[in-house]
Amino acid sequence: MPPNPLVIPPGYGQAIFSLLQPGPKNPISFSQGFKLGTTELALATNLNGWFIGNGAQQFGHILDSDFTALQVEVIGNATAAIVSVPTVGFTGGTNPTPNVCAKIYKKTGVRGKANKGAMFWPGILQDGEKTEAGGVSAAGVTRLATAILGLVTAMGLDGSTPYILHHALTSGAPAPTLMTGWFPSLFVATQRRRMNRR
Repeated sequence: MPPNPLVIPPGYGQAIFSLLQPGPKNPISFSQGFKLGTTELALATNLNGWFIGNGAQQFGHILDSDFTALQVEVIGNATAAIVSVPTVGFTGGTNPTPNVCAKIYKKTGVRGKANKGAMFWPGILQDGEKTEAGGVSAAGVTRLATAILGLVTAMGLDGSTPYILHHALTSGAPAPTLMTGWFPSLFVATQRRRMNRR
């Protein structure tokens, strides 16, 4: 039985960030819902600047050079926009394990499992930032928090705000849930179900 579809109401969008990992594999991705400030294209353009950039607060700055940031797609209620400027990550030399990710929690002020979420960022945690107990070092947490600040700046350029979008239920989909922010997990994560096979 197919999963219930994600409902994107008018004025909202789902941003999908796609990366290519080492080896002949298909792209992997993470996503985030937004209430659009203007258009899908404006948001995709702003988010892509963060995704591929080499500034201190940008995702590309902490992405390993074995990974390529491919594109950002924003899917709206009736239209979609893709901005694709494939860019190799700017941090190199440590070859992070592809299925070991940094986990970024999506925080809301509402209780319930449906009002929680996370993004899984691959190619980010370097060898020295992972502890033997599976934790993330203080330096690693600081780098992640800095990148989150850049994401906040990028989404705000056109007035967009982060939301958790919901899947359809028999009685209809709940209204999107306003987020209060993101914060990095203190432990590494593995998303085995999202690993692509050759």
